[in-house]
Amino acid sequence: MALYKIAEPALEPVTVADARAWLRLSHTSEDALIADLISAARQDVETQTGLSLISQHWRMTMDNWPSGDMIELPRGPVAAVIAIIVYASDGTPVPILPSDYMLDNRNVPPRLLLEKRGNPGRRMNGIEIDYAAGYGTTGIAVPDMLIRAILLLVAHWYEFRGAFRASDQPVSYPDGYLPLLRPHRKVRL
Repeated sequence: MALYKIAEPALEPVTVADARAWLRLSHTSEDALIADLISAARQDVETQTGLSLISQHWRMTMDNWPSGDMIELPRGPVAAVIAIIVYASDGTPVPILPSDYMLDNRNVPPRLLLEKRGNPGRRMNGIEIDYAAGYGTTGIAVPDMLIRAILLLVAHWYEFRGAFRASDQPVSYPDGYLPLLRPHRKVRL
């Protein structure tokens, strides 16, 4: 199984103006830096939690169907399944109809129940599942603790802006950052 991000979010869950207010800055001369720090912080929160904060398009590929009829989608929260494609041996894409599967996006992790499925003819990456994940197109529905984690990280990295660029992050994490993420992290056994 492999997971690819097909489309980045159109916006960040925190605006530059909100971050500037959090940092208590009255000038706009470092807005480009703040925007880069917000993006890096969002990406770090998403990596740490396995969540997509703002609507994004993901593609999961598999060689074969897992045993049983249930497929777990590794990145949530899932808003919708866009397409499920099974490739024939000649490379022809064969879509699975929405009536042949059911999405359980309340479960963590989200999962699909397949009623009917075709066997892939391609030996590698014969199955593609495209889906939309995220809390919405803006930061309004993103849990407050995750917004605070982004702001805390932006402030921490802003303090070290002379020593490290936004693209060099994460260099370090502030106290309190990981506890804000703890309720949203996947537990791995």
